[in-house]
Amino acid sequence: MKMLLPLVAVVLAFTSVKGQEPTPGALKAAEKLADVIDLKAQMSSGFEAMMPMINNMSEKMKLNPTDSKELEGIFRAWFMEDFDHAKIFTETIKLYAENFTEEELTGLTAFYESPLGRKSLTALPQLMKKGAQMGMAEGQAKQDKLRARLEPFFKKHTPSGNP
Repeated sequence: MKMLLPLVAVVLAFTSVKGQEPTPGALKAAEKLADVIDLKAQMSSGFEAMMPMINNMSEKMKLNPTDSKELEGIFRAWFMEDFDHAKIFTETIKLYAENFTEEELTGLTAFYESPLGRKSLTALPQLMKKGAQMGMAEGQAKQDKLRARLEPFFKKHTPSGNP
């Protein structure tokens, strides 16, 4: 979850339909949860979740190692310098408080303070990363089948018949 939570939080923060304003108690409970799960550290390491995508881009562009590092540096600077991490942190806390009651947030905090919760914070990001890699490998292996399925659609919807 260390890698996934920040990305999910960013997506949800900007795409979720806002519910009612969270109560002060829910906000306080969400702040406690953010502290227990070390949300700030998760956000800082969120860039690493993008690495497979960046590496894949480098491979597709057939970049040499120097140019690949330059591309990574561009993405790293964008994430570390251009993202408003404080805003995302604050909005994520508010998002949690809007979507969970104070009692639920307290329960989540208790879970993440437990041995199983601590273990899940460590293990789940690796499991999710491996699962995503398996899904990406399967998608790449089956991309010819996708192209075959898309071909009639593109012929129908594009003037030249090519994407």
